[in-house]
Amino acid sequence: MKKTKNIVLFTSLIFTIFFLILFFKTDEINNYCYTYKFCGFLLNNIVYSFAFVFLTYFSLPVFLFSLATYFLKDEIFATWIKFSCVWITLSGILILITPNNDAGFLLSITSSGAIAILMYILFFITSLIIIVTKFYKTL
Repeated sequence: MKKTKNIVLFTSLIFTIFFLILFFKTDEINNYCYTYKFCGFLLNNIVYSFAFVFLTYFSLPVFLFSLATYFLKDEIFATWIKFSCVWITLSGILILITPNNDAGFLLSITSSGAIAILMYILFFITSLIIIVTKFYKTL
């Protein structure tokens, strides 16, 4: 189980770093990209792809919770990782099949962006509840 903990922690750390770089350095990346005419491949094929965006957005809570469960009992980590695998897979499918309705300034409740935010928040809250309740049950 220690190997699985290490893999999840390291992988989520890498995606979290990518997420933070994209989040805080978007303007610098765009300036470099357009200056050197490298945008077509970089932005269209990698950065704006569904898989990359999905993985980077879910990487932060996965990293935080894998870090939190890293020092706890393996039973707590096993319960949380089983939930996470199912939740993230279902979230990805739901976001992918939800139409991307452009509602202007406000997000429509049926847009894929609103669904992604809702699934992200629910994942965070549910993970927290699972870890805390499992922790107190193992005491």
